[in-house]
Amino acid sequence: MDLSDADSEPDQVRRRENEKDLKKEADELKPDSDLMQEDGPDLRYMDLVNTNAPGGRITTFLFMRRDSLIHLSQEPYFERVVVGLFARVKAPGREDEYLLCRIASVKKGSVYKLAGDQKTNWLLVLQHGGPKRSFQIFLTSGSHPTEAEYERYRYVSNRDGLELPRRDEIERLTKQCKLAFERKITPTEEEEKSHIANIEVVYPHRVNWTLKRTEAKTALDIKRQDLRNARERNDEEAIEKLEPEVRDLENRLSKIRQFEEKYVLKSTVRNTDVFQSLAKRNMQLNSTNETWVSRQARQSGTAKANPFARVDTTGQSYFSIKSEKKLHDAKTPGNRRIQGNDWRRHLSVWNPDSKRRRISDKPVDPLYDAEISCSHFIDQAADTLLGSGRQKTSFVPPGVDAVYEQSVRSKKAPSENARIISFEDWVR
Repeated sequence: MDLSDADSEPDQVRRRENEKDLKKEADELKPDSDLMQEDGPDLRYMDLVNTNAPGGRITTFLFMRRDSLIHLSQEPYFERVVVGLFARVKAPGREDEYLLCRIASVKKGSVYKLAGDQKTNWLLVLQHGGPKRSFQIFLTSGSHPTEAEYERYRYVSNRDGLELPRRDEIERLTKQCKLAFERKITPTEEEEKSHIANIEVVYPHRVNWTLKRTEAKTALDIKRQDLRNARERNDEEAIEKLEPEVRDLENRLSKIRQFEEKYVLKSTVRNTDVFQSLAKRNMQLNSTNETWVSRQARQSGTAKANPFARVDTTGQSYFSIKSEKKLHDAKTPGNRRIQGNDWRRHLSVWNPDSKRRRISDKPVDPLYDAEISCSHFIDQAADTLLGSGRQKTSFVPPGVDAVYEQSVRSKKAPSENARIISFEDWVR
């Protein structure tokens, strides 16, 4: 054998390294069509991204976007569905570079906010090659991975000795995720209990802490009674078993009372203050509108305004509800049934004649002007409610002549024939 023709050992090692580098470069320069048509039992790029979709490239159920993870994080079967799927995050220390990672597991941490009013405490443990790292859900990408990111994940996994998911595992994960989005997965009893307990941590203001306190207090009373009975029987075994349970229930009841004081009592007081302020504002607005209606009726001088017209106000009252019905569309007094607590029943026994004053006992003043101006539409309202056949009553004092009444209503000076007394004579 001619040893001069054989390569030395360092040369052989150098040649093998050059062959690996050439193979790596060839894989990176492989056309997209060859990459996506590559078939085999392991993970393919087409399993993550559907490149033949009508609207362009869309991700499959094997890859989780950010919005999909946020949606599933509110479900009790979140851990069972997402473990084994793929996600995309930014490379640590590189703003423009993303990594395709596999969700190795999930764990719970501190509560953080997602989108809108949604919160969670789930953390994704992502794996890219050998190392693993925890990420919050909102740090994942909302876009599909590229071919270069897929090739890099496959190369790093083979380098670190990690097996890519096989075809049967890919089909199982894809089918399970599809059923989850179609809401055809039934959570197990353990998942339901864990989810309810987690809701109390993530959304404490949504929990009925008053009911929780009642249930804990009832369970504590039962355990205390059992403990007393065991002590009366001198049952040491039962006493050793019940004492820790009583202490645990006492601690739980103490925590529930703290949550109730923090999330229930303050919100109740806050709601009461809001309702009281709204009621006060509604009353003020209604009073302002009624004052404005009265002023408009006095200034018009015609006194033809309908006192029962419903105006735009805030709050629910008889005068503030919008209605398209007109006054003549209402039922006649004979067909209207007046309840015993209705204020209209007092009109039949109210005698305004007892409040009459003689004209010589009152001078011309704004208050008397308003009394005369309002007399007409008050009588009109009473006629509408009690019928035209009632006994005629009026706010106008006896002895007032038409000239004097017209002068007061029109704000004009009275005629020479009108008899007007001075304020001193009226006081006497």
